Amino acid sequence: MEKSDEQILKLICEIILDKKGENIKILDISKLTTVADVIVIASGNSTRQLSAMSDDIERKIRKSFRIRPLSIAGRDASEWILLDYNSIIVHLFLTKTREYYNLEELWEKDDNEIPLQELGLQIP
Repeated sequence: MEKSDEQILKLICEIILDKKGENIKILDISKLTTVADVIVIASGNSTRQLSAMSDDIERKIRKSFRIRPLSIAGRDASEWILLDYNSIIVHLFLTKTREYYNLEELWEKDDNEIPLQELGLQIP
């Protein structure tokens, strides 16, 4: 992962933590697909919380790195919002929706999880 991608990833996780997002998982999928290098999966307790996380991620990444997501999906339904930053894809779920789709089962392999501590972040 490039240094700038690592900085973007760290900021994304900081925003999720700041907005009280839960159960953040960062998975390195670079050896599994060419779609992206990393996916971030996090949960929220309400559609309003998911929207707040999504809006803040978009705004702060644009301000700090001058980049916009390639696409954003799910903003209207808000049970699952996806932000595509090319090498980093962010999935924000309501807890029940995350359990239903269970992306971790699809993408989580032996040792591809990146701990938050590796980015210099602490789990509250």
